[in-house]
Amino acid sequence: MENQNPSLERVKTQTQVRVGLVVVVFLAAASIVLGAIQISRTIKAPFLPKSQSEALADLSTEEQRKEELKKLDTDKDGLTDYDETYIYNTSPFIEDSDSDGLPDKAEVLAGEDPNCPKGRICFAPQAATSTPEAASAPIDSELPLPSLDKFTGVLAPVAAGDLRKQLEASGLSKSMLDSLTDKELQELYVETLREVLATSTR
Repeated sequence: MENQNPSLERVKTQTQVRVGLVVVVFLAAASIVLGAIQISRTIKAPFLPKSQSEALADLSTEEQRKEELKKLDTDKDGLTDYDETYIYNTSPFIEDSDSDGLPDKAEVLAGEDPNCPKGRICFAPQAATSTPEAASAPIDSELPLPSLDKFTGVLAPVAAGDLRKQLEASGLSKSMLDSLTDKELQELYVETLREVLATSTR
């Protein structure tokens, strides 16, 4: 009998070990599956549509942040952080965003571009065109936008042949383009450029 008991004990032990291994394997598999599900949710979460209340809360928070920016002047240059971020596209943390020695507000008051160092030619107005909000944002009346004449003078010289190629590539018929002289085409380009720049800074 003593010989049977050790073998019976051995079978019981093996059974217990097997049950334990099955439980461990099951828990490990469940952990892996649940972990994969959590990782998937975490990755997808930012891309899932928000509920209306969450969207309104985010909008409200954004509006509050903008109102706070209208009261701050982090770099102490005389322009609010809101104006620097949404109107002039300058750094709210650096008094002289273009590092030319003149504070941003001084350049704005002088009608200069605070993003273009003094003495350099910049090709596009940065102020008031950087964001969709800029066109509708209230602008402090004492802070003028840069003059458009600076930019149209720089952007205007384009060869008539290049204009014709671009216009033809965009779908205009060759016969329509041939009906215009080079001078007329260039004048039309400059006039259109002035109108676009004027409407983008209003």
